[in-house]
Amino acid sequence: MGLVMATAEIGLGAESLVEVEFLVDTGSLYTFLPPDLADSLGLSFPVKSTVVMADRRTVEVPVGVAFLRLADREGGVIVATMDVPMPLLGAIALEVLGLKVDPVAETLEHAHPFGPAALCCGADGPIANKLFIASTRAKESIVFGWEKPIELVPEDNEN
Repeated sequence: MGLVMATAEIGLGAESLVEVEFLVDTGSLYTFLPPDLADSLGLSFPVKSTVVMADRRTVEVPVGVAFLRLADREGGVIVATMDVPMPLLGAIALEVLGLKVDPVAETLEHAHPFGPAALCCGADGPIANKLFIASTRAKESIVFGWEKPIELVPEDNEN
């Protein structure tokens, strides 16, 4: 087992993509771009987020959104910028695109049969009886689960 590399296209939108070689880093939540690459792509980073480094230091990083195309998947992903030796493809991007790492083959493969999705199929749809959607009115949230129902547990005892 070694390093997993992935060539992807990234930019502001589907019409302005640039090919970039990424090191896949499943230990990183965000996809990280060096500042010079982020600037050349014209990305904006309106949010600051505190991240914990491998040596336990905390660092504040600028965070934004980019369009990413990898293999047969594409969609919007959260990106951050900091001085990294090479672009890092993080766990959020893998989740959004429905990909996972095969550490033995040192490749990426499909984790599920679709990339970014707003699931809206009926009872006879391709994933009927496999996807359960539950909502709670109290918190105005939606929880998605795969293959089995999710039991929603109230955060407090207000009934």
